[in-house]
Amino acid sequence: TQTGTTTAFGIATSTANVASTTTPLTGNLLIPVLPSTSYTISGWVKTNKVAGGGSEGILIRVWEYDSLNSTSYNGNSRDTSTINGVSDWTRVSTTFTTAATTKAVNIIVQFTSTDSASSAWVDDIVFGQTTPITRLSA
Repeated sequence: TQTGTTTAFGIATSTANVASTTTPLTGNLLIPVLPSTSYTISGWVKTNKVAGGGSEGILIRVWEYDSLNSTSYNGNSRDTSTINGVSDWTRVSTTFTTAATTKAVNIIVQFTSTDSASSAWVDDIVFGQTTPITRLSA
């Protein structure tokens, strides 16, 4: 939802097992954001038999767009830390400032593993503005 200049967005995945792929959690839906503004993305991830090393593991990624058109990806992406191995539920998060041209974002779950017996879960993803709203005096 967007109220004034505050954007908050939450995803509950019902502890879904995520396929070994890049999964846009919001599909082609882009979430409107403000340029040059601080946001935080967080969520909970769990892994089983996910090889460590290289780029293997699960992370939550935010892609930035210059418009509400899904073809306007501006090359900026922000990632949480990558979790791999055998890990119980672990909270991951990152705080970042959108580019001066950014008008929208898409939330992605990136899961990579070379072990066909590996699995990963993600739950309770929350995305919101972290920049304090300044109240102007009357």
